[in-house]
Amino acid sequence: MNYIINIFMIFCFLIITLFELRADYSEKDEIIWLGFDLPPAWIVAGEYANNGIVDIQTEIFKKNLPEYKHTVKSVPWSRFQNMIESKERIYACASYINIDTKNPNLFYSIPHHFTTPKTIIFDIKKKDEFGRKTVLNFEELIQNKSFKFGYDEGRPYTAKLDKIIPKYKEQSNIIKFYSSQADTITMMLMGRIDYIVEFSDIFTYKLGLKKISSHNFYSFIIEEEGPMGLLGNIVAVKTGKGKEFIKKANAMIKKIRGTEEFLNTYLGSKWTPKEMIPIRRMGLNDLLSGKYDHKASKLDN
Repeated sequence: MNYIINIFMIFCFLIITLFELRADYSEKDEIIWLGFDLPPAWIVAGEYANNGIVDIQTEIFKKNLPEYKHTVKSVPWSRFQNMIESKERIYACASYINIDTKNPNLFYSIPHHFTTPKTIIFDIKKKDEFGRKTVLNFEELIQNKSFKFGYDEGRPYTAKLDKIIPKYKEQSNIIKFYSSQADTITMMLMGRIDYIVEFSDIFTYKLGLKKISSHNFYSFIIEEEGPMGLLGNIVAVKTGKGKEFIKKANAMIKKIRGTEEFLNTYLGSKWTPKEMIPIRRMGLNDLLSGKYDHKASKLDN
């Protein structure tokens, strides 16, 4: 009889514990992490699906914010901006890149990430025309009509370049296309264009998909931009709960940004060109020192 009573008591304990856990989970606020198809940051399909740089960072963030429920959602870029600003839910993005000024509808965490820099990429056969240069002035280059620039009119570049390009985009040496899916690699190899501007890791990823060696191309730092990339922050919708989430995200970033697990997402990416590793380390040292922490949203008011 005692055996049956003990079994019954254990069963009741398990049922109560289960209900407590379910109640605790249901009371948690849900963070909906938004991303879109932008390899190698977010990778939606193929061999490396869900293993992009920001995909992995998002999983680390989820693990270190256990007080929230977490959902990851990939949406088309055309929907992303409207959703991230929606106040119906707590939408967040794990690495939001500022091309120019901050979005006034979002709270920003302290920066945790530098992109690889945007570089000027030429077919290697053109390298000798620049001698020993490693840095090119973009505005001087775009005015040189002997070089054809492949220009994607449907995307932003950087704040500085987006002010330069419109001044010259009607020139005969500006070859326009209207899709980020345009095969610029083949266009360069065939001589239809001479150079493009691209994040170095995005270009490396595209080369890998095509199984084309990076030795076919040569990259130059853009003088107007410098060697560093763009800062990435966690962002959340500008509501009371979004503000509270960013406060917790700031504490979380400070705790994990020096850990081997997180550093590996920054330095260990297979898509970061080797020549960019020293630049990445410079940016990393600045991030770890808190040099850019002031770029977070002011949350005290």
